[in-house]
Amino acid sequence: MKNSSVEDFISKLYDDYYLFIYKFCLVKLKNPENAADCCQDVFTTAMTKLAKEPQEILKPKSWITTIAGFTVMSYQKKQAISQRRNIPIDDLEISDNNAAVIETIENLALGDIKLENILHRIKEAVSEKEHDIYNKYFREGHTIKSIADDNNISYDAAKSRIKRIKYKIKTIVFDVLS
Repeated sequence: MKNSSVEDFISKLYDDYYLFIYKFCLVKLKNPENAADCCQDVFTTAMTKLAKEPQEILKPKSWITTIAGFTVMSYQKKQAISQRRNIPIDDLEISDNNAAVIETIENLALGDIKLENILHRIKEAVSEKEHDIYNKYFREGHTIKSIADDNNISYDAAKSRIKRIKYKIKTIVFDVLS
């Protein structure tokens, strides 16, 4: 695709799917301003992807919705981090003993302690081989087949290990947070 055809394609995509993508983002983010920003990022990402690696898009709605899903996840992560890190100074009523400030800071620190506790418990519960499989599958995006081949195990065994690792991690997270 040439640059002009990429721009034409994105323009048509924008005209055809903007409202759909905006509603998708709004449902997930529950904030009109964030949904509009996210929607804009979706189309910017799509344009950047096509400019870097020209490709034929057979199912444009599916393609743009996939990009929207990843963009929404990114926004949700940023929101979670922002909420955990920002202390709403304006909302605090500061008294002589600053009890409200101390309580807010302790709650934020507790969130960080829980995260550190989760990470520590996961490191203890998951073997080095399981950690390697986890990283390959969830972080690096390897297929189950490639993981099976790398570890000289069957496809079904690799799939079962991934499920067990995922269950271990979920259990730890729920234990610490509850």
